[in-house]
Amino acid sequence: MSHADIDSVCLHFREVFVLWDGAFSLARTVDPTDEEIMTYQSFVSAAVEGSRTLGCAVTPKVHTMLRHVHWQMRNLHGGLGDKMEDWVERLHQWGMQQRRQFRTVQNPLVRMKAREKAASRKTHPEVLAQMEATNEGNKRKMSKTKVDILSTKRKCQREEGRTRAMEYCRNIKEEKLAWADILSKNSDVIDEAKLASEENIVREAFPPQP
Repeated sequence: MSHADIDSVCLHFREVFVLWDGAFSLARTVDPTDEEIMTYQSFVSAAVEGSRTLGCAVTPKVHTMLRHVHWQMRNLHGGLGDKMEDWVERLHQWGMQQRRQFRTVQNPLVRMKAREKAASRKTHPEVLAQMEATNEGNKRKMSKTKVDILSTKRKCQREEGRTRAMEYCRNIKEEKLAWADILSKNSDVIDEAKLASEENIVREAFPPQP
């Protein structure tokens, strides 16, 4: 494989990752519009096609994204974005932080009470209100504006990257990718070697009867 082919493969990997990023982002949309659902289908179809070119297997998750998410976005109330479990992950992280914080407390009862007191303080409405007021007082006047500008800029960069990835996908449909044949041949070799290894294991486990 030439240096140009290697650069082409790396570019293809990058664009496929960007396509998947766009597909997952759209799948998480709450109350998606028809246009967003159609855009999702375009992204996921391009991402799957690009993954197949790289020799990636179609996993159950990929199958679900391609064949089922489109329907779920259209028919489930609120879309899939309304069914996310990010709050569960945050609870897991909070639990791990508490375990690290009180890991040196030997008495289980004392440790449990300390964790419950910490949880109560963290979720108490008056404590939360005081923390928010203190944070607002410490912030600079321009900090919120700067954060908004950075957030908007990053969002525009992501959208531009996803648009370029879709254009790349449309362009390569008309091209013959030399490195794709090389990856396909290597994949075939790996599959045959794996199959031969499995056949040998079976023969050893169940030798032919005389």
